[in-house]
Amino acid sequence: MKIKISTLKDALNKIGVFVDQNSTIPACKTVHFSNKGNKASIFATDTCHAGRVFFDTEEKDAFDFCVNYKDMCRCLLMRGDEVELTRFSDRKMPNGDTADGIDFKSGRTKVACVEQKFDELKKVEEKCQLPSDCPNCAMNVKILKKAFTESKFGKEKNCTPQDPWIGGVHLKADGDSLYIEATNRSVVSAWKSPQPVLEGMEMDKANAIMMDKGINALMKYNDDENVSIYFDDGQIVMASKSMEAYTRSINAVFPDTSPLFKHEVIAAYEIDLAEAKSMLKQFDDKTFDAINLSFHENEVEFFSSENNCSVNDAMPCTRISGDDQEVCLTTTFLHDIVNNISGQKLRIEFLSKGKNNILSYVGEDGSYGLLSPRKRAR
Repeated sequence: MKIKISTLKDALNKIGVFVDQNSTIPACKTVHFSNKGNKASIFATDTCHAGRVFFDTEEKDAFDFCVNYKDMCRCLLMRGDEVELTRFSDRKMPNGDTADGIDFKSGRTKVACVEQKFDELKKVEEKCQLPSDCPNCAMNVKILKKAFTESKFGKEKNCTPQDPWIGGVHLKADGDSLYIEATNRSVVSAWKSPQPVLEGMEMDKANAIMMDKGINALMKYNDDENVSIYFDDGQIVMASKSMEAYTRSINAVFPDTSPLFKHEVIAAYEIDLAEAKSMLKQFDDKTFDAINLSFHENEVEFFSSENNCSVNDAMPCTRISGDDQEVCLTTTFLHDIVNNISGQKLRIEFLSKGKNNILSYVGEDGSYGLLSPRKRAR
């Protein structure tokens, strides 16, 4: 059978997120290729996560094999537009062994991949089927990518067995909306779906904690696709026309963040994102640990003085409601906000008074909010 090299390259790039080249388990380094009725799929698993990539072919007949992922990727270095796959058997290999396998040929270049016999890989694949009766929602991939990116400000990489949710991103349903959250105890970042997506879903079932591997898999989906997210027993399944990802949900309880969304706004301001980015270029996070922000009717003042260096500057802002406000936030935190939120304007809301003041940062589409305890102003 023949496959376009560009098509095969795209498929192997996507499935690679589920391959573990450092594993001591050979099956985790192997992919299962299957073709039938002009439709091909490549499956891989690292035992904790699994994925399947689909693409169209011109071959109707069945063609099925398992080979090492790294070996199969070698054919992508071939010249030409197409690669031809043919099966060989009882061939003497360079190491002296006799083996069956697959030849990948393009022009005068040929790559031989020894076929692997991994029944356990196929057994895992048989279990990876779309749930027929469980809560699910459908959203545009581009929106979800933005959501996961913008909800990760608070996430920490170094989690402990006592708090595994620190290293994950929380997906939950509330009413007809989907929330994606992350926290590091002092900061909670959250994204809310801009339109109803969970009509008829049972909230208690639509509640899971996803690790980085699942998020990395989502980033491989095509932006113009819609992806259905299934909240199955102990796992999260993301499925589109071209790809399926099966990732475990962490067996942990994520802290209840709902009270953070119930504060009344005591003051609100709007700033231009491009101007804010330009302003923060003066504040290197290696020099300045934190920045003091003073909000007034028509301007916001940025000030920091650390390591024998001082910067004081101001930019325009629009007061929407409330009185003057002052807050001190870490420099890295502010850089993350202005560099990851899309749109032209950023809305900043002060939600409460006292020692545990809460700030909210909202993008123009209203779909994103970042909530953080306020630090004492300098």
